[in-house]
Order: sequence, then structure tokens, then C-alpha cells
Amino acid sequence: MSEVSAPSAPERDVRGAAIFVVVMAAVFAAPFPVCPTRILFHLPCPGCGATRAMLTLFRGDVHGSLHLHPLAVPATVLLVPLLIHTAVSIWQREAGREMPRWLLRSWQVLLLVATALWIARFFGALGGPVPV
Repeated sequence: MSEVSAPSAPERDVRGAAIFVVVMAAVFAAPFPVCPTRILFHLPCPGCGATRAMLTLFRGDVHGSLHLHPLAVPATVLLVPLLIHTAVSIWQREAGREMPRWLLRSWQVLLLVATALWIARFFGALGGPVPV
């Protein structure tokens, strides 16, 4: 009788990454809202419309993307180096490796601007509030 050996670290990393990709694809493709704020409170969150805006941007509709969430373009641009950093960290088995300072600061600024935009849109400015 042959013994089944435990998967090696690279095999576990690839499996974990594959599971993450499948879960994220399911979230993006879900035909129902997956935003906890929308589900629980029926209110838009600071990122409300961002997923739809990114998907619209991926289809080539920049105007439609900006209408759904004006920060989807910079968020999409910042996703590229974030995904590269994450992939390299996993590949080199340094999952706890710090993000480059410029990337961390860029995301922090984006989150602050998103919060300010959310507050403005919540009170009717800048095309808000976003329909939920």
C-alpha cells in the first residue's frame, strides 16, 4: 500500500493562490450584492460602486467607470503593483514581507480620498448618493 505524502510548501502556496483567485472571481461575478454594508444597512459604503466601476473599466468604458466611482481608475492602477508584490512575496515564501513604502502610502491616500468622497456623495455632492 502506498503512502500519501503531505503537499510541499510550493504546492500549498499554489493551491492557496488558486483558491483565492476562485473565491475572488466568484465575488466579482456574483449576481447579487456582496457588500456587507449594503446588505446590513442598505447604505452605500466608501467603496460602493468601485467593483462595478472596475469591471466597467476592464470592458473599456472609462466614462461609465468614472460615473460609478471616480476612484476606480487610480485603484485599478494601484492594484497592479500590489498584485505583483503579493505574487513575488508568495513565490519567494516571504508572505509577511512589507509592502514598499510608496505603495503603502499611495493606498493610504486613496483610502482617505475615498472616505472624503463617500462623505461628500452621501450628502448629495459629486453625483451622490450612489444607488445601492
